[in-house]
Amino acid sequence: MSRKSGKIKLKNIILILVGSLILFAMVWKTGWSDLYKILLRVNPYFLVVALLFAIFATIIKAVRWIYLFRDVKPSDACKVYFIGQAVNQTLPTGSGELTRACIGKSKLNVPTGKTLAYAAVERVADTTFLIAVSVIFFALVVSRGELWLYLILSGSVLAALYILILKSGSIERFLGAKPRKKLLNSAWKILGEFRLGISVLKKNRLVLAYLITFTVIAWIVNGITHWILLLAFGVDINLFFLIAIAGAAEIIGAFTFLPGGLGTKEVSFTVILAMLGVPAEIGFAVALVSRAIGYIIIGSGAIGSLLTLTEKTGVER
Repeated sequence: MSRKSGKIKLKNIILILVGSLILFAMVWKTGWSDLYKILLRVNPYFLVVALLFAIFATIIKAVRWIYLFRDVKPSDACKVYFIGQAVNQTLPTGSGELTRACIGKSKLNVPTGKTLAYAAVERVADTTFLIAVSVIFFALVVSRGELWLYLILSGSVLAALYILILKSGSIERFLGAKPRKKLLNSAWKILGEFRLGISVLKKNRLVLAYLITFTVIAWIVNGITHWILLLAFGVDINLFFLIAIAGAAEIIGAFTFLPGGLGTKEVSFTVILAMLGVPAEIGFAVALVSRAIGYIIIGSGAIGSLLTLTEKTGVER
């Protein structure tokens, strides 16, 4: 094992430990016995319904990726999606997108930059919708200072993503002529592939229409999942608020670059719910159950995908 790869693995382990410590601290603050009693009170029928809605949301996102990743068969695109999502839950934010690109290149013969372009567009669609609904929610329930802080952080990330997508050609021209050094040459090549992927999507307005539609539906279903989970613990609040709160927790978790927002996603979800009068122990219990459901769905899909994904040449549809 090289020194560099060893440092990367150590960094990943540290990030997972940090996230786990955040969860442990929250459990400690909530109280082991209180949290255990609350989890025992969950309505199993609502829990099953929430699981079904979570599966439905995942399927919608997988179908959305199939429409974006049209260079390969739908079944292969779906496998790439699940593997990438699983990596995002175990490694820092963005690792899953890089994994999709690596698999696309090594297994399906799709240029790295092209796959990254599709993943970036998917990420922008998610971020745009989640920021939009969460900003509306924050404007209604929190102070202006907190709202502006959230707007600055989320707006900066979103602006960077839009610049990367809409101005990828300008970035390539800014870098100048193709460099001679091997590393820079590879980066220049990937940027060109990225620009090609973006141009393909720009020309296909139907795919963009599907992208927007599936994004909105997927996150609404995700909000319904959390709403049903709250009902399972005997709490009922506005459905729009749940969509916004779950979305804000996703965004905040992504800012930390912890694997899957581990710890920070659960804490932010709990804290924001508390603003609406939901007891912290119930909000945290819902967040933990949601995390467990996500691991089960994504983990099962990733294992099945790894077992069935074989080396082949990508076939454009």
